[in-house]
Amino acid sequence: MRIDAVRWAVTVALGVPSLLVILGNWAVVAGAAVHAARGATGRGFSFGLPWVAGPVGAAACACCPVALVRQFAWSPMVLDPSYLVPALALAAGVLHRPPAPDPPTDARRPGPG
Repeated sequence: MRIDAVRWAVTVALGVPSLLVILGNWAVVAGAAVHAARGATGRGFSFGLPWVAGPVGAAACACCPVALVRQFAWSPMVLDPSYLVPALALAAGVLHRPPAPDPPTDARRPGPG
């Protein structure tokens, strides 16, 4: 019974801050979307503790004594926009590549024979 108490303590100690940072990251994404929708330019956005909340949340889920939560320990990595937004941007860049330029041609015509 004592080990379950330790596992719950670790889950809460890691999970609550991770959840708050993930929600804060989504708030940053929403703020940037609203800013862009208003037509403003020149403002970028930055995630709070990028690439930290997902793995910490996954560790919290992996430590949880509830088996169903442990099965979905990967979900914080997917829900953290500091992983999701760059992955979507990378996929969009790969799927929407500009066409390759035509190879240079020689303007001179070959002479006879």
